[in-house]
Amino acid sequence: MNILVLSWNPGIGLNAGGFRYNKELLERKPKNVSIDILDVYPTYFNKKKINVFEYKIPGFILGIKKFSLVFERFLEWSYVFFYLLFKASKFIKSKKYDFIYVPYGELFFLSFSGSLIKIFQKVRYINCILNVSVIGDNFTGYTNELKKMGYNFFTANIVSFFHLVLRWFILKSLNFADFIFTCSNDLKSKINHVGFNGDVNVVPVGFEVDKYLVIPKKKVYDAVSIGRFSSEKGIFDLIDVWRLVVKNKKDAKLLIIGAGDKMVVSQLKKLISDFGLTGNVLLAGSVSESKKFDYICKSKLLLFLSHIEGWGIVPFEALACGLPVVAYDLSVYKETIKHCSSVFLLGRNFSLISKRVINLIDNYSNYINLSKNFVKDFSWKPVVKDFFNKINSLF
Repeated sequence: MNILVLSWNPGIGLNAGGFRYNKELLERKPKNVSIDILDVYPTYFNKKKINVFEYKIPGFILGIKKFSLVFERFLEWSYVFFYLLFKASKFIKSKKYDFIYVPYGELFFLSFSGSLIKIFQKVRYINCILNVSVIGDNFTGYTNELKKMGYNFFTANIVSFFHLVLRWFILKSLNFADFIFTCSNDLKSKINHVGFNGDVNVVPVGFEVDKYLVIPKKKVYDAVSIGRFSSEKGIFDLIDVWRLVVKNKKDAKLLIIGAGDKMVVSQLKKLISDFGLTGNVLLAGSVSESKKFDYICKSKLLLFLSHIEGWGIVPFEALACGLPVVAYDLSVYKETIKHCSSVFLLGRNFSLISKRVINLIDNYSNYINLSKNFVKDFSWKPVVKDFFNKINSLF
């Protein structure tokens, strides 16, 4: 079987769960499967395990990031869209592929590329969708969320308009796919709800505990949070919770790992300063995978207040390191972490969350073994086997 993968990565660390999900699936391929990946430089994929053909984003586009991540991303994604259309066509002419695979179908420029290549090159097309939600779920709601992130009225409305228009095109383009994969039954129901007419197959997330076994570290931080700096990932909710925690524990320290638009980071720093939390909330930025796990092990608990998740890999990583987890009670967690006794799922009530956090800061050691034992039941081996068996049955 020959597969051509149309890929892109943000180039700021492998913290996003969707990138890690596809990295594990594709790098663990069977020997009789050949995979060629078109991915932006530097790639996350291990080039010793699969064929990776890297392409570079022009320097003048990357330079715009200093002024506006949103505008830079728009130009970068437009460039990638046209590049993949051109490059994939050349690959298909030189080699027979059984299908093309888009690993992050929620990214409009990848879905559009896959759809057009299927139409004009007459090649089968598989899409992997890991997110179909938009904060606010309508123009007004999304605009209000952008304002909270620091955008002015004009920019918020423009970004909201284009975001929702692109989302509409993505949802329409789903029906060009011969098949769609996703990682949870919760996401499957959402994909069906937005209008995909075909079958959606679920391939869950695996986890290899041995890969994350680390030497216990002295605790430096009371809590750690990991994720993209945006409203949908609960970045501002963290501040609301932590200022309540600090009222009871003046020296409590929260470490936040991640990155986002310059405007969002500025707004976040302003809130930290306004609430007098400069010494209590620390921003680590984007870090390497090894450094991330070092930070997790030096923390007492994971505070994960994301509003939207397709699976939730970060909680699993924290559990593997022996941490208890505090998160919102999302429907997808019924399939993943809800039944773990060291996971505490709560509604969006900052007071209740802060009380639970304070309790765990004092009693985190009671959950070390419970957390580690829970993740032992998950493995990538059967997941990867299921993924490629389903592809074989399709074609």
